[in-house]
Amino acid sequence: MKKCLFLLTFVMLAGASAQADDADNFVYPPEVHWPYGGDPYYNPWVIPHPYQRNINWNFDSTSMPLVPVYSGLDDNDLKDLDSIQVAGDVQTYETDPTGLTSRTGFLGFDNRQGSVSAEGNVTIHLNNWESLNVSKHVWVEIEFLATPDVGIEPWVKLPTGFGIVAADQQLEGPLSDNAYRMVIPIKIEPNPPWEEFGLVLQAEPGNYLLIDHAHFATECVPEPATVVLLTTGAAGLLGILRRRWRR
Repeated sequence: MKKCLFLLTFVMLAGASAQADDADNFVYPPEVHWPYGGDPYYNPWVIPHPYQRNINWNFDSTSMPLVPVYSGLDDNDLKDLDSIQVAGDVQTYETDPTGLTSRTGFLGFDNRQGSVSAEGNVTIHLNNWESLNVSKHVWVEIEFLATPDVGIEPWVKLPTGFGIVAADQQLEGPLSDNAYRMVIPIKIEPNPPWEEFGLVLQAEPGNYLLIDHAHFATECVPEPATVVLLTTGAAGLLGILRRRWRR
């Protein structure tokens, strides 16, 4: 297996924006906004809402906060093979521990009273149909609350022989309640039997990093024969991000 950390360009977009009201919906639906950034190596998004896989990890359930909300066309057949992993100092919170928003259900750290750095990882393993000669599209929206001195590092892990051929990222905020929204489109070739999406999180003492939700849509689509792969070597590694997000 190989771990692909992809290069992200952080772009701050000032202005207020409302959060999604329905766990089934995206603020920026991929069928409308794909590709986010205009990269010509993203072929068009094909399967409309509710998508092939539509997974919202929103941490709102008080009894099972780490169980995602599934509403995609193929989720009932594939979700039993998915898995969630949380490691390190990461905790769940039913309400906003800062008291600054009305949002509920969080994953992360409230390290305002801490004396050492809080660190951890969160990972969601997503399964796919095993089909040949197709590419895979992944659309991710993440909303979070954070103070300046925190780290949030996305990564993707794929089976050997599969690689990221295009990826982009936009960071929007502050929103109307001072949260932030990260949007990440990823194109993988060929279609892998699974992919893992994760976040490396870190918050220094006096800071907090609270993920409100991580929302995924995926689809396996035919790749036109005329499209040439964009790769950066045998590993297909687009870049390595070792960057701290700062407001």
